[in-house]
Amino acid sequence: MYAGHDESFRFILETFLKKNKFDFRVSNHYESFKKNLINNDYHVGILDEEIIKGKSRVFYNDINNLKHRAPLIIITGGKFEIETFLEYDDIGIEIIKKPFLLKDLINKIEYLNEKESLNDNPAFNFKIPLIDKTNKTKPIFDSINKIINNNLNTLISGENGTGKRQIANTINALRDPNKTLLEINYLDYKNNNFEKLLLNKISKDDFLNSKLLKNSDISRTILFTDIEVMPINIQNILLAVLKSKNPSSSLISKNTKFIATSSKNMKQILSNNNFSSELFYFLSMYNIFTLPLKNRKEDIRILVKEIIAEFNLTNKMDKSLGEDAFSLLEEYLWPGNLTQLKSFLLRCYNFSKNDLSIKTSLIRQEINNEFKYANKDFLENWKLNFNNLISANIRGFLSNSKVESGLYYKLIKEFERPLIVEMLKHTNNNKFLSSQLLGINRNTLRKKMEDYEIEIIKNTTSSDK
Repeated sequence: MYAGHDESFRFILETFLKKNKFDFRVSNHYESFKKNLINNDYHVGILDEEIIKGKSRVFYNDINNLKHRAPLIIITGGKFEIETFLEYDDIGIEIIKKPFLLKDLINKIEYLNEKESLNDNPAFNFKIPLIDKTNKTKPIFDSINKIINNNLNTLISGENGTGKRQIANTINALRDPNKTLLEINYLDYKNNNFEKLLLNKISKDDFLNSKLLKNSDISRTILFTDIEVMPINIQNILLAVLKSKNPSSSLISKNTKFIATSSKNMKQILSNNNFSSELFYFLSMYNIFTLPLKNRKEDIRILVKEIIAEFNLTNKMDKSLGEDAFSLLEEYLWPGNLTQLKSFLLRCYNFSKNDLSIKTSLIRQEINNEFKYANKDFLENWKLNFNNLISANIRGFLSNSKVESGLYYKLIKEFERPLIVEMLKHTNNNKFLSSQLLGINRNTLRKKMEDYEIEIIKNTTSSDK
């Protein structure tokens, strides 16, 4: 089965394949190719990348279904935009680049047919929205395969906006297709509904009705978002229910599986006795670590293309970004990760109005605005942000370092040097004013500057009393 627009290449391919005793069928459009491949039996589907341009998002969503019908060969004239995603796939898709020898295509076809016949127990093949399968994210996909094959409970941890919910929904979709993942969150603890349900003070139907769900809708998996905020009294009740040989709660049975998410360091939370270690280990959670965008900048290009393709599909447009725009997007740190990136691109998409190309100048302008938004947020919530930043760094230090005595003074020094440097910048290197604002003696300031090897360049227009 072949789909492509190039008439001359199609004729040569058809002639060659028929000469080698292959039955051959042609589709002129991607939708007819997909329909034929799904509804009929073919050994291999051959797809020219030109036929799916502008339909990347649709193709991403169709990959599993298509591969289960027949192995795919994608013919490309260059670097296929989702090649990075495909090259780490377990089976079913091969890429062949022009120019190529037709005998090489025959070898690919025979190789895929042999591979399919030997593969009696294929691994799960799946797509996680906004998390493409690359060298860095492959462990996430491998972990999900292990979780599904072994029916494990799961903890998904990582920074906010790194796709934890998408991973949870993917696990649920593989485990219970067409069933909704039941989410238990902070509001369920706050209004005491989850506690009442565990104690049978409200019915399961009443609980689900409050979440606009029906019993027939939900899967056998429960998601605890931000598990670290679960109150200790509810932890104890839940543990008692789980340890019971005949759980009294109408929500939890022996077949119930659990997924939890956290943006905190659960190892540190457990060691500080802020979460029940007995409950945590009773759940026997297999940990998946998500990656922030700053650690996989090479994936930004493909993510942006996928997001823009999704917007195009929704708005029936065909917008794109210039090459220069990608380097700008790759340079930015994206502290809000995927959530921030998608929100940013939607804003640029809408600002570009009816233009088919989202201008690089617009991307540059809005990235500058991202800095302004971040600074505005920091000024309005400086104390909360400051505490969160310091806490996050201390947690990271404690979890990744061998803690020795004298930690207090070590961490104070790490904080004190940048404080002095920034204060000197703020006062235009005026040590007298800096010491006053810091509330320390000027001689003390000078001694600390010597200890920390802080040098300043004299400004002849300012006084240093």
